[in-house]
Amino acid sequence: MTLLFEPYAGVALRVALIGAGHVGREVVEVMAGLPLRIEWIDPRADAFPATLPPGVRAIVADPPADAVADLAPGTAVVAMTHGHDLDLAIAAAAIARGDLRYVGVIGSEPKAARFSARLERRGLDASRLRCPIGVPGLATKHPRAVAIALAAEMLGLGRF
Repeated sequence: MTLLFEPYAGVALRVALIGAGHVGREVVEVMAGLPLRIEWIDPRADAFPATLPPGVRAIVADPPADAVADLAPGTAVVAMTHGHDLDLAIAAAAIARGDLRYVGVIGSEPKAARFSARLERRGLDASRLRCPIGVPGLATKHPRAVAIALAAEMLGLGRF
């Protein structure tokens, strides 16, 4: 009998999900149980559910962009807050670091163009911004579909 083994690296990708609204909740639910470590950041302590899935840590940060400085190098940052200005501040802080694996913002192509122009005016490399997030080609804004598309993209970034 011949046995074949495929090594499993088990190296979890760190994902900083910034925003605990309805889409953020869907993302955490979809990603729970995947080989990801999620740092779920929001300025509102009461925005998080009472019980978090394994591999998820809630962080209260106000303003949420301040939490970007404390992230481990190589973290994938995803902003999906309740405000465009908050998302832009998070993206700017993440891009300015230069050592984060991914910088994404939930949104549309027009939002991406506006953000890119504003980031470039700040002297930041707007090409590092991923907006819209998730695997390309989806035309829906359904929260669960966005979560699945983002989970697929995150899995593509990791070494599992």
